[in-house]
Amino acid sequence: MGAATKTRPLATPADAEAQERSDWLKGDTGIAWLDALAEKHLAAVDEWCSAVAQIVDVQAATDESDRAWRKRLRDACARGQEPPKRETDDAVVEAQLEVAREDAVAARDDLARVVVAILALGAERLREWRKANPSERVSTAAARITRTGSYILFATGDYSRFSCCSDGHGSFILLL
Repeated sequence: MGAATKTRPLATPADAEAQERSDWLKGDTGIAWLDALAEKHLAAVDEWCSAVAQIVDVQAATDESDRAWRKRLRDACARGQEPPKRETDDAVVEAQLEVAREDAVAARDDLARVVVAILALGAERLREWRKANPSERVSTAAARITRTGSYILFATGDYSRFSCCSDGHGSFILLL
């Protein structure tokens, strides 16, 4: 990680989808498998944010170096001296940016795979719940919540405790 991100926490990129944010799946639910998935998701989010931060760091370092060179150039011209040699090599910077962008794309792809695995497990849990409870419908609370979208039911057997989180697009995950 570069100098710019060592002194500040990693920020979620502005174009992040809801499932790409650290608060998409809440942990500390007391449900071991769900907490493990939340940890995996958070690690993938952090990896992607770190990769994006690397792009920002390369750009910031290049901008800082270019500003310093322009100042030295102006000062040298004002004194009638030879212009200083530019320290930044455009080819090197472009290569660094290309590598950083590739890392960010790979990290975002990894994050997407984690999200798909979480959603697949949620769908599996719903199928299991429906199979175990063929005559029961999904709770009234879930039905009310899902009027505007779809839902995934994580059945744990403890139906007295549930919470819900949205993906920001009308889909909900109901944690029972």
